[in-house]
Amino acid sequence: MTLRKHYDSMDFFKGICCIACVFIHYNFPDILGIGIRTISRIAVPFFFFVSGFFLLNDNYVIQNDRLLNKMKHIKGMLWNSICFYFVFCVLWHMLMYNDWDFWLFLQEKINGATILKFLITNDPFVYAHLWFMFALLYCYALMYPFRFKIFKNIKIMLICAVLCLLGFSFLAEFKNIINIKSSISIYDTKKALWIFNLFVFRALPFFLIGIIIKLKEKEILLLKIHKKYFIYIFLFGSILSLIERYFFIESQFYIGTYIVVIAMGIMSIQYEIYNKIINFIGKKIYIYIYILHIAVGKTLDLIYTKFHLWNNLPLKYSRVFIILFFTIVVSYIIFYIKNNGICSNNKKCYDDAISNNNANI
Repeated sequence: MTLRKHYDSMDFFKGICCIACVFIHYNFPDILGIGIRTISRIAVPFFFFVSGFFLLNDNYVIQNDRLLNKMKHIKGMLWNSICFYFVFCVLWHMLMYNDWDFWLFLQEKINGATILKFLITNDPFVYAHLWFMFALLYCYALMYPFRFKIFKNIKIMLICAVLCLLGFSFLAEFKNIINIKSSISIYDTKKALWIFNLFVFRALPFFLIGIIIKLKEKEILLLKIHKKYFIYIFLFGSILSLIERYFFIESQFYIGTYIVVIAMGIMSIQYEIYNKIINFIGKKIYIYIYILHIAVGKTLDLIYTKFHLWNNLPLKYSRVFIILFFTIVVSYIIFYIKNNGICSNNKKCYDDAISNNNANI
């Protein structure tokens, strides 16, 4: 039995989480939407988990060039995403509002407060979902000085991960119960830095857990946990998340989220789960879907607004599926062009495309 064949399960769960991201940002109305969004919170944490897991090679070490290549890869995607969304945002506002002013928009989006939030809590200037890649870049950068000491610090990593997860929960979910201050006001503005948005709370713990589970991979393979127990854990974690959402406040993650994400990671090692479409999404185009689903959703919202379609109940409930469908189609077209279109006569471009699409960022 080789370890590699079980990584198909990780691609499967990445595909599921990719779809869940769309349900977080574009969902059904009312209580149904709240419930599905709450359960879907597993998406981004699992991406961080996978990124930490694949930071180590099959010999369980972090190679210097591997780490630097991942950082370079993320920076390239970030730059392309930022440029795309800046242009998209300008065009969208021009079409949406007749009296829109570009310079006022620029001043609102790029100023001292937004630059500070960008640097400290990874809040992008336009479209907040891009925080994921900024936080991931910070995780990779933090690992660089410790890349040769990972084996000796599993317990320390585990303690740090647990403390960071608890820190996030106290600062974000339970802050009103324990009456803790979770933000810092930015001087002379109405904006604030939310402490739980620091990458050490909402990104690093999942990243570290991915590394830990990779290092403990052989031991996990020997556990032989039956599939039905994983299903029970998924149900328990999802129900717990819903209970937390009901009794506390809307949060990016819940205790139930942590449970499900860790169970997905362990199950990915122990069992092979494969579905042709879901695995293709999780392995080849998930990053395109993550980046582009906001643009597709905003475009559909523009159409809904211009043609007064918001009062059409079937269209309101089918909105998320329409967004998901067109996002997958656009993402597949990009993937196809990179691998068979413009790059087909350029070996270096083709190799880069294959490398990028197979990268577990």
